[in-house]
Amino acid sequence: MFPGFLRRQRAGSGISLFLTAILILAATAMPSRAEQAIPAKVDPRVELMGIIFRLAGNPEFNQGRLHAYEKEVDRAFAELGGHPAVVLARRLREDNGIGYGAVMALALHVTNPPELAERVPFDPLPSGLDPRWTADTAREFLQAARLFARDSHFMAFFSDHQGIHDLTINRLNIALDKVSMAAWCRAYFGAAPREAFSVEVGLINGPTAYGLRVVLPSGETERHSVIGAGQIDSAGMPEFSPDIMQTIIHEYLYTHVATLDLAGRDRLAAAGQALYAEVGPVLAGLGYNDWLAMVDESLVRALTIRWLAAGVAREQVTAAVDYQQKMGFYWIDGLDALLAEFEGQRTKYPTLAGFMPRISDYFTEYAADAVARIDAVEAGWGH
Repeated sequence: MFPGFLRRQRAGSGISLFLTAILILAATAMPSRAEQAIPAKVDPRVELMGIIFRLAGNPEFNQGRLHAYEKEVDRAFAELGGHPAVVLARRLREDNGIGYGAVMALALHVTNPPELAERVPFDPLPSGLDPRWTADTAREFLQAARLFARDSHFMAFFSDHQGIHDLTINRLNIALDKVSMAAWCRAYFGAAPREAFSVEVGLINGPTAYGLRVVLPSGETERHSVIGAGQIDSAGMPEFSPDIMQTIIHEYLYTHVATLDLAGRDRLAAAGQALYAEVGPVLAGLGYNDWLAMVDESLVRALTIRWLAAGVAREQVTAAVDYQQKMGFYWIDGLDALLAEFEGQRTKYPTLAGFMPRISDYFTEYAADAVARIDAVEAGWGH
C-alpha cells in the first residue's frame, strides 16, 4: 500500500516524510503568476465526475498513469460502486453514450462539489454542453452526484491530496509557454467581449484531453483545455514536456472551430461526405465518425501547425505536416498553405471567419479529385 499518498495523517501524527518531500518539490521552481499567461489547476469538479464515471466502468477514466494516486482513489471510494450516482452513470454510458468530453463538459457547467449548482440554466441546453445530455438527464445525474459528493466526503479527499495538486500544477507551469496562447487565438479569431482561458488537469484522465467552452449568463466565454496527466517520471509522479503546449492549444482551438461558420460548413456536406468515403475507415479508428468531425479536426490540426510555425523552424513544421498526413489527414499541407496566406492578408481578413469561404472551396476542390491527390501523397512516402 502506498502510505497515505500526499495525505495529512488523520491521527494527528504530523506530515509523513513522503508528503514532506512532495510538498518541497511542489514549492520549487514555480513561475510567478505575472509570467504565467493562462491559469492551470486541478479542479474538484473534474476529479469528482471522473471518479464517478471511473467507478461506472468508463474505460477513458480507467487508463490513467498515476497508479499510486489511482490506488488511493479506488481505496477511498471502493464501497461506493453501487451508489445511485455510479449506477446512473453506468446507465447513461450504456444508453446515451455519456463519456469522454461529455462528462468533462458537465463538470465545467456546474459549481464546485458538493453543491454542483447549474452555472448556466440547463433548459434550453447550453451550447457548450455536449448534446448527448438533455436537461432532464443532466439534472437527474447532478442530483445523484450531490449525494455521492456528500456520502463519500469527496471534498475531504480532494483537500487531503493538495500536495499532488500543487506538484502537478507547478510542473505544468514550468512546461507552459510564457507567450500567451490566448493572444494568439484572439489574433486569429477575434476576442469575445469577455473571455477567459484556463487549463484543468484531470489526474485520472490518462492521455485524454478535451477542448470545452462555457458561455455564462453574464456573456463571459470560458475556454477550457482539460488535459490528463499522461506522463510520469521515474517516481510515478506527473510531469509535462514542452510538447504539452501543442495539446493545450489544440484543445483551445476546438472551442473556436466548433462555432466557426456553421452554415458554411453545412454547405460542404456533399464534398465532405465524398472525402470521408475515401478516408473514413482510417479516421473512424481515431474517433472521427463523420465528415463534419473530419472537417473540424482537419482545421484544428492545421491551426495547431500554424501556432507551431510561429515559434519553430520550418523543418519542424514540415515534419508536423507529414505526420498529420500519415494519420489520414492527407490535405493538411494545403490547409497549412491557405492559413499562411490568411496570415499575410489580415487587412482583408481581420479574422478567420471571413476566410472560411476559401477553406470551404479548398475542401470542395480536394474532394473532386481525392483519389489522385491521396495517391500522390502516399507516393511521396516511397510506398
